[in-house]
Amino acid sequence: MSSTSDLDEVIDSIKKVEEEIRTVEASIKAVEAELKKDGLREKDVDYYREEKKQLREEKNKLRDEKNKLREKENKLRDEKSLSTPAVTTHWTTPSREEQNIVQQYRRLERQRNWPVKRGAVKKFATDPFLIDLRTCNFVGFEHQPELIRDIVLDEEPNRKKSGRRKCVLCFVPKKFVPEDSRYKGQNVSNNSSYMCRVCMVVLCNKPIGVSGAKTCHEVWHTKKNLDAEAFRYRKQLLEYREKDDDEAKMRRLQATKAHKKKWPVIEEVQEQEHQVDVLPDNGDEHATMKDVVASF
Repeated sequence: MSSTSDLDEVIDSIKKVEEEIRTVEASIKAVEAELKKDGLREKDVDYYREEKKQLREEKNKLRDEKNKLREKENKLRDEKSLSTPAVTTHWTTPSREEQNIVQQYRRLERQRNWPVKRGAVKKFATDPFLIDLRTCNFVGFEHQPELIRDIVLDEEPNRKKSGRRKCVLCFVPKKFVPEDSRYKGQNVSNNSSYMCRVCMVVLCNKPIGVSGAKTCHEVWHTKKNLDAEAFRYRKQLLEYREKDDDEAKMRRLQATKAHKKKWPVIEEVQEQEHQVDVLPDNGDEHATMKDVVASF
């Protein structure tokens, strides 16, 4: 059996184990909900606690199984990356630098120090290995965008797993928003559903405002001075957002003026309908219906 088919089988096994883990977690939540109910007998409480304990043990076993499968997957991917590619337009065998990148990348995965969770821009701009990683491009390590994986979504467990996260390159924390900006005290960012399959960071795939400009994904993998590019793109995002808000406000104002110009009579009638007519005071506290009608 080829290594590719072995890898596919391992990936399928991981997906099945993850599905079983989700099922067990749902069962644990159901048991916890039963334990929170009032009026439970002591016998029932002991039963649910024992069931919860067994479910947690089963979950731990499944996690151990998943970790073993992950190690097997990393090993197979390592072998596949180091193997000679069948067809390529750039090279026939991996260079020593490429082999070093692969080995160090797999080492980080085995040590569970991957992906980078905090300060991605600073680390990818200063760490020699991460600089080589984000700028390399060879078989098995093509920097292609893909949908965000669970491992990245799990970094923020309190957020809903909507599948969208902030772009790490153009994200502007509120402490860096200028005092005179209308976004003072707010985080400003482009949300994206895609991440780099190698770097494992969320990057947006649409240019900021200017047609033909490079996307954050392209800049991330082509520019050496990442800090300067991040500063430039964050400033550009703020300017674009404020300009877009001004244009939207202007469009709403123009639409309102056009509406009033087109329907002036209707608006005058509506204003007259909202006016309250004051009846004439004839000094009679007990006015008859005939007097009320006559006043109109």
